[in-house]
Amino acid sequence: MSAYLSATSLAEAVQRLANSCAKTRICEYLIGLRTLTLSGSQEAQIAASKPHYVTAVNEFTLCSPAGAPIESLAGTPYFNPFGAARASGYKSPKYISNGPSNTIHGWATQFGAPFEVISTSRPKAIRRRAVDSEELAKFLLNPRTKASRPPRLIDAAAWYFRFTDLSELDLGHLQLELEKAFIARVGIDEQAQAGLFETENAQDELEVDQ
Repeated sequence: MSAYLSATSLAEAVQRLANSCAKTRICEYLIGLRTLTLSGSQEAQIAASKPHYVTAVNEFTLCSPAGAPIESLAGTPYFNPFGAARASGYKSPKYISNGPSNTIHGWATQFGAPFEVISTSRPKAIRRRAVDSEELAKFLLNPRTKASRPPRLIDAAAWYFRFTDLSELDLGHLQLELEKAFIARVGIDEQAQAGLFETENAQDELEVDQ
């Protein structure tokens, strides 16, 4: 029997991500990590002509399951939930070509950027830079305040797996299962986990529809 996160659990996760202290650019960072993981290489080209990049963008931002016609999604087929309370998270169809790729390419000269941009590659490629948890937090989070918490790891995982059948996971330990799968699929290392995400027991908050 299929099992998907309930609409209520997903909506609550999105709301917390929207109100977290994450900068919207954390989504582009995660897309970059996922592109590298999918490529199976230390370098990956970031452009709309590259399937690994397109897959990563869709996994993190597409508003409906992959395969639905982009034209049918009311003109804003992409959504970035991170920090969406401070800026509209909805994106036009052009997002796939001039969204994350342009953002990441623009990090080439920015201090503390998590990727090295390889401008000699056509299209431009990225590779990870060695950055610690504090550098990542400065680059990808707004100043932490009592009113604005870091994004929760489980909420990011819930959003990532929003269209995924979870029936093969241990639903009795769903939070742990989702977080582990999210970390592995995206390629989140210990520095990123410690610097960017808040972890807490949210097991009782998660519901699935079967």
